[in-house]
Amino acid sequence: MIELLVVVGTIGLLDGINPTTLAPALYIASGPSPRRRLAAFTGAVFGVSLFAGLVVALGPGQLLLAAVPHPTPRARHIIELVLGGGLLAAAVGTWLFRHRLESATQKLPRDAGSAAALGAGIMAVELPTAVPYFGALAAVVGSDRSVGLQVVLIVFYNVLFVLPLLVVLAALTYAGPEALDRVRRAGDWLRRRTSALLAGLLTAAGGVLVGLGASGLLNSSA
Repeated sequence: MIELLVVVGTIGLLDGINPTTLAPALYIASGPSPRRRLAAFTGAVFGVSLFAGLVVALGPGQLLLAAVPHPTPRARHIIELVLGGGLLAAAVGTWLFRHRLESATQKLPRDAGSAAALGAGIMAVELPTAVPYFGALAAVVGSDRSVGLQVVLIVFYNVLFVLPLLVVLAALTYAGPEALDRVRRAGDWLRRRTSALLAGLLTAAGGVLVGLGASGLLNSSA
């Protein structure tokens, strides 16, 4: 159980350092009425991600676990290669369309409702390619734990996923003007580099998966 908590928690923390959610959050924090709008944005990100995770894990996840046999090592290495290639392709696409992404982050939500809609929209677009999240869900579904405990683990993951956003919200709520100035500067810095950071993260993750898949296939065929 402790090992499963460590796996899910580590993936959640790393996945939470996500420029596509952190950059808009810092940008929201630099505008008027930042606490209310950032709280709405964070709540929407958490809610959509949690709902999707519960649907996948408790619905199709359980059915697939029962219906699909465990893949062979060779099949797993091929899957790693395919996923890694997909992430590398996404990195290239992110870099090629970086100007559109950067212009999209300039659209500051005007109220809490639009901030929530932005958070929900970002998660809806990101979820189909959320490889780390699906990896955590696969670990949870394959753990043979009770449904109630699986729900707790998925909630745990999503709390850690939005933890950086909660830290920003806490800074806005309890820190002084100097902290707000730092948040604004961090938002400006991250907004200018969102595309490069996201492309770099995708490249790193894709490269690791490709390396694991290729080395596994080479070792299995040796």
